Amino acid sequence: MNKLGIIVPYRNRWMHLQTFKLGITKFLENRDIDYRIIIVEQDDGSAFNRGTLCNIGFQQAKKLHCNYVVFHDVDMIPVYVNYNYSDHPIHLVSDNIPFDSYFGGITLFPVEQFEKINGFSNHYWGWGFEDDDLRYRCELNGLNYGVPRTDEYEYEGETAYLNGRDAYIEIRNKIKYIRDFTLELDIRLGEFQFSPETITDTYPILTIQGNDLKLVYTSFNRITLQFFDKKNQYYDITSNIIKSRGTRIKIEYKHKTNQVSLIINDELAGSVIMDNILYDYSDAKFITLGTDVERENFFCGSIDKVKCYSTIGNYFNFKSNRVAEYRWKDNSRTRSIFHMVECKVWNPEEYIGTKIPHRRKSIINRLVHEDSGFSDGKWKHDVTRWNQIRFNNEVVFGDKDPSQEGLNTCEYTVHEKNTVKRITHLKVGI
Repeated sequence: MNKLGIIVPYRNRWMHLQTFKLGITKFLENRDIDYRIIIVEQDDGSAFNRGTLCNIGFQQAKKLHCNYVVFHDVDMIPVYVNYNYSDHPIHLVSDNIPFDSYFGGITLFPVEQFEKINGFSNHYWGWGFEDDDLRYRCELNGLNYGVPRTDEYEYEGETAYLNGRDAYIEIRNKIKYIRDFTLELDIRLGEFQFSPETITDTYPILTIQGNDLKLVYTSFNRITLQFFDKKNQYYDITSNIIKSRGTRIKIEYKHKTNQVSLIINDELAGSVIMDNILYDYSDAKFITLGTDVERENFFCGSIDKVKCYSTIGNYFNFKSNRVAEYRWKDNSRTRSIFHMVECKVWNPEEYIGTKIPHRRKSIINRLVHEDSGFSDGKWKHDVTRWNQIRFNNEVVFGDKDPSQEGLNTCEYTVHEKNTVKRITHLKVGI
């Protein structure tokens, strides 16, 4: 007989907790599931740490002889959720998820597999990235936690690789900005190191000087297009979260309607109808790939294709498999200049949403609370930025070993412990 431990990390949401306890016990009372609810409440001695609270709850669940656990946010009340046993990790949130590799909210693990990945990291304070780290630990340990994407980018032949430090490409600017045009790029995202001195990072993919037209990749895993109209009014379009390293980008301009559109992997990311026609960027001698005008920020990764065409015919069409003498060949005689660019076969190792987690269909009533995440182009709280830097720079692209930190280094003090029927409430200091 399986026994479930439902672990609820908690602090300072008393009304949510009362609603949750009533809602989940009512939901489970007529179902054939042997369960215990473990509420782990953190005192006010330090910033909230969801990962550590989940590790503490897991240790308690083992003492109660549970053989599988569900980590459950207190603001998610089940309307329909399948809490039955699974022999592999599975995500129990399917409605209104922020992105398809999302692994937070309500997540189920068999006990032995949670121990295999050494649990959550204890080093994420405040909001964010502890669930990304958890998914990454599943990937590192070969757990069957998800299925590969079906829309993977095809890597073919040599590519123009930019190192993120001083490499960039210049192309003669032949676009007629007073006509319709379409600009296409195929890129592969590299290994970006985020700066601890800034609140966000931007990596220029394409820049046209003037009132700069910029296409950038950001540390929010999004692509943003920035541009101006002829009256110097600023506009931007930002994509949803980028799902994989290989990305196809298309910028479309319709002169008659003053419309600019950004299309990512064949899906419309956004469209803007300007008050005036597009700023005329014809005075810019070059289109720059991989850096900005000031040469202060650099893109890391590769560019497979750059193509620009109009209703009156092609302007240029560069492809990486036509590299010769560190220049792209192009039938339109548009000159390209490589600066510190490597021409090589390069297939980036995927990690951005590599797999879509196994997910059961669910219906959840979400209690209203303040969103602590992304807002107005930055994180709401500085600690989230530090969590992001830790996950990216130290875990994914650094030397942090998850086997050395997690369940085996979870330290805490129990202040109070109360058990009423199937609910255990711990108050802890960490």
